[in-house]
Amino acid sequence: MWGLIYEKSLPVLPDPALLQEFRNRFDGVEEIQQAAQSKNSLNLIPQEDVITLKGTKPGRKKVGRAIVNVQEFFILYIKALLAKLGIRRWAPALDEPIDTLYNEACRISAIQTFRQVAVAGAYQYMNINLRFLNNIGLLEATYNHFVHYLQTKIWKRETKESGAYQKDLERGIISKNRQRLQNSRYKFAVAQNLPKRYLKILAAIDAHSDDEFIEDAGYVIKTLPYRSQKATTFMRRVDEEIAKAKNIEGKKSQKHERVEMAFLPNALQSIRGVQHPNEKLGDKKFTEKHWEKATEQYDLSHEIAAEDEYDESNSDFQDIDSDSSSNDGSLSSEDSSMEELGENSNPYDEDEMMEEDSQTHTSQNVGTSKNFGYGYDWENWE
Repeated sequence: MWGLIYEKSLPVLPDPALLQEFRNRFDGVEEIQQAAQSKNSLNLIPQEDVITLKGTKPGRKKVGRAIVNVQEFFILYIKALLAKLGIRRWAPALDEPIDTLYNEACRISAIQTFRQVAVAGAYQYMNINLRFLNNIGLLEATYNHFVHYLQTKIWKRETKESGAYQKDLERGIISKNRQRLQNSRYKFAVAQNLPKRYLKILAAIDAHSDDEFIEDAGYVIKTLPYRSQKATTFMRRVDEEIAKAKNIEGKKSQKHERVEMAFLPNALQSIRGVQHPNEKLGDKKFTEKHWEKATEQYDLSHEIAAEDEYDESNSDFQDIDSDSSSNDGSLSSEDSSMEELGENSNPYDEDEMMEEDSQTHTSQNVGTSKNFGYGYDWENWE
């Protein structure tokens, strides 16, 4: 009735001339109710002069996100009732109090037509409960909330700032897309037992862009201005692994190895079948190794100063490794092994590591290709 067919549709106010024409015909709410409910009441205006639903043809119509089957009876009934009330275009006066005669006429006509067409099956797609059609108090409260709160709020905001409602809709869509991506990626990460430091990243909704996947065109990526290229590449790798997991759904369930991942200098090398030694490092050692290079393009002097102040105020809390080494001056088993290897020795021999991994992966079925992850140049990793 209001013409709010599309999600982006905005509420409109009645024409002042038509509003005055209505006011000249009624003096009280009782007269409006009598005109609406009496079968003997005459049309105050010809039905052809009713602008509401003018040009609407019976058939299947898309209203918002739903498909409505509009029957000819619905159109004729609404126009007949508005003709009795002398309303040429149904549009509540949002800039007036809720209990004016004109707003009362809009409320009465809306509820009466809703009940009539609902009984005839017009709103079956909504799966409404017909038992509440006789609860007039509930229907009035629902009407007042939608018209005189939600739509009035939109109208007031649009009056102050043109295009504000459209911006709100876009922000809502972006938020929903990010929420959907966050749920998908986070659940996948939990299922794969990924490190907690990356669960924290994936748990933050603002870390995800409002990406949409299209089968024919691939990913449509809306890059976040505050997210680094490395983080964006990492998110793509997560999406690739999710897609691979979906491809094997429906097949026999197989036991997967635990996969560890990290923001390595080349994020494309994340989540590969062959684990690089750097991925075996704990959070602290991994950060110590890559912090300087990863932050060299940023000015973090203020953060370093704050950290120094924190360290001075918390000098009682020392690193366990430093305590153990300073107590007796002895080397740990790992340090001893490194000393025996010599300064020029490489504890991660590439040929031995690849040979061991090849032997291991040929005997383990992890639901991927046997060559998954091989062929990458580990020497360029840092």
